[in-house]
Amino acid sequence: AVGPGSAATESDMTEQTQPDPGAPDDGESRFESALNRLETELDLSGCTRAVLLMPTPWFSARTSQLPFKSEAKIAQILPLELQPGLPLEAEPWITDFKRREKGGTVFSLSCPARVIRRHFQALKDRGIQPTMILPRGFAAPAALLKQRKEIRDFIFLDMADGEISLAGFVDRCPMAVRTFDTTRNPCPDLEMELKRMILGLIQKTG
Repeated sequence: AVGPGSAATESDMTEQTQPDPGAPDDGESRFESALNRLETELDLSGCTRAVLLMPTPWFSARTSQLPFKSEAKIAQILPLELQPGLPLEAEPWITDFKRREKGGTVFSLSCPARVIRRHFQALKDRGIQPTMILPRGFAAPAALLKQRKEIRDFIFLDMADGEISLAGFVDRCPMAVRTFDTTRNPCPDLEMELKRMILGLIQKTG
């Protein structure tokens, strides 16, 4: 599964990160190099499962309004809804989603299939079974939601080397994500970005 939703296969406040078509290949090379280095320094024979965190900008995030409650029906219709807006429309994408019960808003994350397959294969070649993929900016919020059942509405700020992510949740469901690549651009005005996200969430969900 990709993202914080169910298995399979995401308006003005559509929060869409545009993956750099050249970035995944560079990232894959770094990923292989990192795995090779780990193998020389650690015994990975006992590591059989892993959660894979990938750069958030490699994902395209969308919010959609669909008149369905059935996850099977959403999984069937959602790819058709998303296809015209995907940055690399011609290549296959893998999508996962989360539906907010109130209002029926569907949040989805999509990633090029080739990127996921190559990362999965690199792990499988070493006897490691990937169990989940998450954008790096969603890892900490996912853990927070698991630990704090009472938390429903919040914005999570994740600051990592080279990447800053803002993820907005309403009713424990992701509703928006904004990512900033600080290796290429100066650090954004976080106070302004937080205000923009809060206003967008209020406008979208009430």
